[in-house]
Amino acid sequence: SFDDEYIREFNRQLDEFLEKADEEYLTSSNRYFETDERRLIARLKKYRKNYFMWLSDFSLPTTNNLSERSLRFTKTKQ
Repeated sequence: SFDDEYIREFNRQLDEFLEKADEEYLTSSNRYFETDERRLIARLKKYRKNYFMWLSDFSLPTTNNLSERSLRFTKTKQ
């Protein structure tokens, strides 16, 4: 895993990023993707531990490609 200092810095930068995303969302006049933007920001805030758990445990995969590949055959059979 990454050391504690690296993880703290990552989380600090992520907090800054999410704050900036909130500010830009509120000040943006373009509302074309408004619901998608809001949902993405909220999802990152709510599930941030799940999304970035691989920072502290390298045995976890960073993507879900393996599970998607496993389901692909079943889905194409439908």
